[in-house]
Amino acid sequence: MKLPVVIHQARLGADEFRVIRPARPLSHAVLIDHDRHLDVYLDQDAARRIAGLWMLAARSPRSLIHLPMRANRPPVREVPDDVGFQLDLVLLHHSLQFAPSSWKQVRSRLGAGRPQTVNLPDTDPVDNAAVDWAARHYRENRDLFHSTFMPRHCS
Repeated sequence: MKLPVVIHQARLGADEFRVIRPARPLSHAVLIDHDRHLDVYLDQDAARRIAGLWMLAARSPRSLIHLPMRANRPPVREVPDDVGFQLDLVLLHHSLQFAPSSWKQVRSRLGAGRPQTVNLPDTDPVDNAAVDWAARHYRENRDLFHSTFMPRHCS
């Protein structure tokens, strides 16, 4: 899979971060915080691109992958009336140990960036017989999904 991206550099104190964004906006992707749960609304193209960017985050331990989605219009007929806050999504490798509270500062320091194309391997359908289901219990596979919400009025 060839994925066009824009690569930015941002310095925060002594640390320098590489931030990768999709070159084309994910206009049909919306992430909504409903206070007690998150909902994501995607079309097929956005789902495929997000999966590729997620793979890139897993393989790029020194990069932040920023998916700007806060400004996208939600699909009207599918979103409940009690719409919460729309969010961006930032993906990163656990080993980076990036503090979510630093994201706003890093985001404010991003310049124009440079376009690049990332080549990711195509994935074959998973053969369930070949999956090591017990591996999820191995200590090295116990990464947690951490979420920090920064509603629009706070960003």
